[in-house]
Amino acid sequence: MAAVDLVAAIVAGVLWFLAGFFVLVVLALCTPLRLSASAYGIDISEAEGIWPDGFRWRLRMAWLLGLLQLDARQDMGEPVRRRVTLFGIPVRTAPKVSSEKRSARVGVAGGAGEKKGSGGRKSQKAGSRRLAPHEIRSLLGEAGWFLRRLRRAARVHAAGDLVYGFSDPAVTGWCEGLRHTLNLPRQLRLTPSFEEGRLQGWLDVQLTVYPITCVWVVTRALFRKGVRRVWWPRLRRRLPWAGNQGKRRAAAATGRRRESQ
Repeated sequence: MAAVDLVAAIVAGVLWFLAGFFVLVVLALCTPLRLSASAYGIDISEAEGIWPDGFRWRLRMAWLLGLLQLDARQDMGEPVRRRVTLFGIPVRTAPKVSSEKRSARVGVAGGAGEKKGSGGRKSQKAGSRRLAPHEIRSLLGEAGWFLRRLRRAARVHAAGDLVYGFSDPAVTGWCEGLRHTLNLPRQLRLTPSFEEGRLQGWLDVQLTVYPITCVWVVTRALFRKGVRRVWWPRLRRRLPWAGNQGKRRAAAATGRRRESQ
C-alpha cells in the first residue's frame, strides 16, 4: 500500500509540475515583447560589395515585463557590445569567435564534407530538400496573407529611407507589388532599384507584439492550402508507415497489371 501511495504522489507531483510549466509558458506568451532596431549607413551593392563607412546598428529587446532585456550595438570598426539581464542580473554571454578561428572551422568542416560526400548521398538528400518551382509559387501566393495578418498582430512604428533591389528584376517587381498591399508607415520610404542587387540607406523600427498572437498566425499559416501542400507530402513520406503503404500500393498495381495481361 505504501508503494502505491508513493507512485501516486510521484505521478501527482509530475502532473503539477507540467501544469505549472504550461501556465508559465502561456503567461510568457501573453506578455508583450518590445523590440527596437536601427541601422544607419547601410551600403551594400552587388557590383561594389559592402561599404562599411559610417555603418552602425543597435538592437534592444524587453520581454516578460522587463525582466528579460537585451541591448546589443556595434559602431564602425568596433566589436559588438551586448548586454543581457535577467531579473536585473547581468547574464554572461558566449565569447565572440574571431574571424580567423571561424574561417578555420569552416575550412575543416568543408574538408570533412568533401570526404563524406564522395558517394553522392548527401548531394541527393540536399536536392530532395530543395523546394520545387511550383512549391515556391505556392508559398509566394500565401506570403501576402501571412504578412498582412502578422502586420495586424504587431504594432510597428518604422521610419527610414532605403533603396533596395535584387539580382532578378522580377523579384524586385514582385516585392514592390507586395509592398503596396501591406500599408506600410508613411515615414518608411522604399525606392526599388531594378538595375542590380543593392541595399542602401537607413532604417529605424520599433515593434510591440504579443508572442501568442504570432503563434496563432503561424499555426493558421501552416494549415493554409498553399503552405500545407508543401510540408504535408514531405512529412507523410517520413512517417514510419508511409514506406509500407507505398510498397503495398506498388504491389497492388503490379498485381492488377498481371491480371489484365
